[in-house]
Amino acid sequence: MKFIIFISILTGSVFSQFADGNSAASENLEMMYPDRYILNLEITSVKESVSYLSADFNADGNEEILSGEQIIPLGKNTYLVKNASLTTFGGDVFEFSSKLKKNNSPVINQVNGTNGYIIVFSENSSNAEVYIAGEYRNIDSDPILISIK
Repeated sequence: MKFIIFISILTGSVFSQFADGNSAASENLEMMYPDRYILNLEITSVKESVSYLSADFNADGNEEILSGEQIIPLGKNTYLVKNASLTTFGGDVFEFSSKLKKNNSPVINQVNGTNGYIIVFSENSSNAEVYIAGEYRNIDSDPILISIK
């Protein structure tokens, strides 16, 4: 008798997920492939990750160099970085590892950035906003302003 009740409950739950449409399937895909869902804005594949960029990120006429283990463009002037460094035109080096450092000195007291950082560059600004990335590559902190002159 317990076996029959178990089978009927199991069958009912399977059919209820099918009756719901594709919502359960899309939630399962997001859980199975969290590296393809970034900030819930766009789908970005890990294949688009690079390890070196040299560009004028803030449109001030000077090139900055972003290099490291993983650099993923999230949108216009927004990057997810992990174990990376940013070298400014002025020679300052920002390290984005477990702690955020500028020229080997901690920028602030913070928790570990084990999931990486999200950097947002603003055009014609000498500052950039840095956020600690969460487990699913979402913003998981208040902004930290760094000078990239």
